[in-house]
Amino acid sequence: MSAGVLALATAAGMAAPDPTPTPTTFTLLKGQADSRIVTEEAKGKELVLGVRIIDTEEDFTIALRDQKLQVTEGLPPKAVAVLSLRRGTLLNIFKGTETLSSAVRRNLVDVQGNIDKVFEVLDCCIRAKT
Repeated sequence: MSAGVLALATAAGMAAPDPTPTPTTFTLLKGQADSRIVTEEAKGKELVLGVRIIDTEEDFTIALRDQKLQVTEGLPPKAVAVLSLRRGTLLNIFKGTETLSSAVRRNLVDVQGNIDKVFEVLDCCIRAKT
């Protein structure tokens, strides 16, 4: 082994790990739910939505109950709709470079169930904190 190869191998082995680990999908979903305001119009409304991340094989439930958004791991036994999408699409929706409606129109999100009910509740009752 030459000295240059040995020096390169040693330098690579001493590289520090990334101090900021990639957040889990659950953490991202929970953060998004926590960053939303549920309006008074949500009173009496319930919505259970399944989210399947197809490339990482993760499943989640997002529920609106008692004017609160809740995120749990796993698909719900019964949902208004189940959205299947890649993690990158989900991240783009969170960043605002993609909307859920445009992702559905562009076939980046597969919908099983009643997407109109999902949009109805999102439009009436859930807002970003300002």
